[in-house]
Amino acid sequence: ATLAQVVFNPQGFICMAARPTMVPMGSRRREAEEIQASIKSSISLAPPQSRRLPWVVLWGIVVLTSVGVALANFCILWASYCINHMRHRAFQVIIDIAGPVAGMAESVFVFACLGGASAFLVAFAAPVCAGGGLPE
Repeated sequence: ATLAQVVFNPQGFICMAARPTMVPMGSRRREAEEIQASIKSSISLAPPQSRRLPWVVLWGIVVLTSVGVALANFCILWASYCINHMRHRAFQVIIDIAGPVAGMAESVFVFACLGGASAFLVAFAAPVCAGGGLPE
């Protein structure tokens, strides 16, 4: 494949053109040629370079990453447990005071608040996490 056949798709991945594309006439043709020239200049065919880090550093990175992920998972599970335990206690207190309908209304309110908070986090703090199951 030649560099003229390499194109970028909307997701940002490099793919091969199935057939040659038609180049528009006039100023759009110059624009298309400039884009092709910039694509050709930005593609590197050199192999990746080895960093040659000591094995202690590499294993340290692996261990620290796994320990960090385990701690983050523990914190998430602990927070989930605490929120669920608090919700159950509030549910029981409201049922004892006002009856089961009020308890169900409290549960709906708490779930709506938690769902809204998670939707806010996904929309504004970390949109990349949208498919991770947080809103559920």
